[in-house]
Amino acid sequence: MAHHTLKTHPPMFRAVRDGVKNFEVRKDDRAFQTGDTVELVFSDPAVPGGSFPAPPQPWGEDDARANLKRKITFVLRGGQYGVEPGYVVLALTDAD
Repeated sequence: MAHHTLKTHPPMFRAVRDGVKNFEVRKDDRAFQTGDTVELVFSDPAVPGGSFPAPPQPWGEDDARANLKRKITFVLRGGQYGVEPGYVVLALTDAD
């Protein structure tokens, strides 16, 4: 099983961190498989060097300073159910 490190924009990072979002939509460019792990890294494209732990950290105090580790429990590949070809929807759960 593989491990994938993925930059994640602030609103999506916060939603996963807060437990209100348990999926990711990504380009299907990494051969994602059920059982793989993903590490989501807070990354703000509006700030040069916007990935943690790059100082300074202009984000709000509510932003976690730790990456989020999740396990992929299901992969929906594009070209079906309204998902664009070349993309995947990854169902996520807490990593052990």
